[in-house]
Amino acid sequence: MGATVRRCTMAGTRRSPTAISFEYLGTGTLSIHTMYVPVNYTRCLLLRNRVGCAGGNGVGADEGGRALLTDCQFVGNKQCGAMASGLHAEMHFTNCVASKNGTHGIAAAGRACITAVGTEIKNSKQLGFLIQSGATADIKDSIVTKNGAHGICLQLGGIATLTNCQSLKNKQTGVAVMGAASKATAHELTSSDNGIDGCHVGQGAELDACDCVMEGNERMGLSALGFDTKAVVQGCVITGNTEHGIAQGQGAQVRVANNTVKDNKNKDVFGNVHDFGIDAYKPSSSPKGKDSRVPKHEDTPLMGGGAGGASIGTRKRIKNTIIVLVAGAILLGAVYTFVSYEHLNASSSTPQHAGTVPRGARRTK
Repeated sequence: MGATVRRCTMAGTRRSPTAISFEYLGTGTLSIHTMYVPVNYTRCLLLRNRVGCAGGNGVGADEGGRALLTDCQFVGNKQCGAMASGLHAEMHFTNCVASKNGTHGIAAAGRACITAVGTEIKNSKQLGFLIQSGATADIKDSIVTKNGAHGICLQLGGIATLTNCQSLKNKQTGVAVMGAASKATAHELTSSDNGIDGCHVGQGAELDACDCVMEGNERMGLSALGFDTKAVVQGCVITGNTEHGIAQGQGAQVRVANNTVKDNKNKDVFGNVHDFGIDAYKPSSSPKGKDSRVPKHEDTPLMGGGAGGASIGTRKRIKNTIIVLVAGAILLGAVYTFVSYEHLNASSSTPQHAGTVPRGARRTK
């Protein structure tokens, strides 16, 4: 059993403040009483809903509710354009638009699952996508732009895969991944012209970015902060950001390979990064007034070594080792010469007779 809704406009009223909600217990203007039964929406407009059973969202799915949404719009709702929350709740968006919603464009929480293909989220008061509390998302070929906070936000264990997406001109960060167990995997993502960072990962979260573009952001292209935070960046273009290209701090682990990091206004690389298994340059103490955490760019291996040989930092370490070895050899030679000279003097002196005691030795009875 299922329901299909096509070519409809659904607006909330005071008596029925949520356009459509469906959940395991069945609440709202359209209810589903059997778990895992899908509702299909095609070319629907869900707008201006206030507060009610689904929290003033354009559409809501709770505890086993499932929605398939195609060519739908969620506009001007009091809270989210669409919200999936609870175990086994699912929402699948194809060619949808969420705009001008009071909190977030599309949100998922509490181990819900969402997918989005060809979907646009814009002008939300807060976040574009919010994935949190164990929810998962698979987002492809979608655009997130001009939202009031982050474009795409993962927190509290949210997990998302982002493929060929764009997060542009958001007021804060394009993609923010925060909190233990939160993880984003991004492939061919463009996160540019955002008010803070292109991508941020922190508080023990993980980010794996491959073949991505992070340029023209107001602070960093990519920032990674906090112990147990991990970022792997490979094949990316990180250019033209106002502060740093890649920034690492507070114990975060950043590994890079085969990236183009250039033309950032301050440092291309700030902090310690690792070039896929090669220990990064670790700056020593610096004179007062200078930041000892900032290595010289030429000392930090950014690209994979490949067939081009060792990085500049590696060659410097080899040179320093050779200098130490040569100095040690000179010192050892001097000691050996001194000992040999003393031994030669002792050998050329008059032999002592039996029974005599060398000067300075203790006589035994």
